[in-house]
Amino acid sequence: MKPLPDSDVPVVDAQTGLMTRDWYDYFLILDRAKPVAIQLKYGTTIQTDASSGDVFFIDFTDGTSFTIAAPKNGIPGQIITYVIRNFSGGAPGGISWETPAFRTAFGTLPNDGFSRSVEFVYDGSNWTETFRAPSPGDVPNE
Repeated sequence: MKPLPDSDVPVVDAQTGLMTRDWYDYFLILDRAKPVAIQLKYGTTIQTDASSGDVFFIDFTDGTSFTIAAPKNGIPGQIITYVIRNFSGGAPGGISWETPAFRTAFGTLPNDGFSRSVEFVYDGSNWTETFRAPSPGDVPNE
């Protein structure tokens, strides 16, 4: 990963009002360096490295409740989406979100064979919900 430009390099050129080349290159490489979608490991606590992608799939395979831990390595302004898919063969367990890092009311899991999405934006301290699939709003897994 390309290092941050020196602290004395301005983000915006005062004469043109455009982003400076050093910062442009940094953000261009940063954006291209991460995969589009990541499959997260399912378990009772699910970890997310926000620097690794923008879309995170969680496939739960049983009726056990799980917690989504606060994502690590977020960048202020970053938007991430969780796509939560039910492959359990039955009723879902419960879902919880680590607090206070998450600001959300999302709590209804999709029915078997369906998925539901929720999106968050990072402010440097917290991940605030910006969008969720309506309930009922399950989308077929296949």
